[in-house]
Amino acid sequence: MDKLTMLELMRRGLLNEFGAIYRYQEQLEKIGDPEVRRLLIQVRDQELGHLDKVVRAVSDVLASSEKTSEKPVSREEFTRMILTNVAAEAAFESLYSEFLLEVRDKNVREKLMFVLKQTREHERKFRELAEKIEKNSR
Repeated sequence: MDKLTMLELMRRGLLNEFGAIYRYQEQLEKIGDPEVRRLLIQVRDQELGHLDKVVRAVSDVLASSEKTSEKPVSREEFTRMILTNVAAEAAFESLYSEFLLEVRDKNVREKLMFVLKQTREHERKFRELAEKIEKNSR
């Protein structure tokens, strides 16, 4: 199986695990029975562990990707890829900024602020690269 196929399957796995976490948490908000709540908490927490394992597997796949040879792409495709990255990082920045407007928990805010700061840095670096590509293509 090629690396992109593996990453796609892992992405789907992460979405499913997070969906399960959300579902169990949503049920916890509505159910008062202590036995059922204990089960939901146990399973939800195990799903969190699954997320961690899949993220670590993604990291392993990405680490092995760093050793592979570069496949040539056209300048236009390369530019499009970089500009797509700029747009994605800008969308993430907007999402995290909006989220921070609503979150009051100090620990959650601290983590989201860290992610937002790095997201802004990613966007800046991709913008700089796009400008460099534009400058060199003249």
